[in-house]
Amino acid sequence: MSKQPAFNLLEPITTGEDEHAVLGFEDWLTQVRPAFEEAAASGRVFTTYEVASERQLPDPPHSCLWGRLMSLLRDEGLIRHDGWTNGTRPTVHGSGVKTWTGLALSPDHTAAA
Repeated sequence: MSKQPAFNLLEPITTGEDEHAVLGFEDWLTQVRPAFEEAAASGRVFTTYEVASERQLPDPPHSCLWGRLMSLLRDEGLIRHDGWTNGTRPTVHGSGVKTWTGLALSPDHTAAA
């Protein structure tokens, strides 16, 4: 039985569009995070795909990293899990996806009065 090669999801990988273009998690995070911070500051309820689609954000090196992004934002207190809805991303075929609510925070990421 052969062993499957391991790979690190946080390491840069080829994007596929250009065999020489490499996008690592940190690079991707730098590109997409501002859009999610704006969505969080709005206080509205949103899904990850809604923000990504509205802002035409690039996909991460691996699709599971969308969840990592939302966990980071939640752990930092910028968003909270709000509920569930049917996903509109074509690849999820209407499966349940989390909805998020942005928390009203001041620019230094502390709760607004």
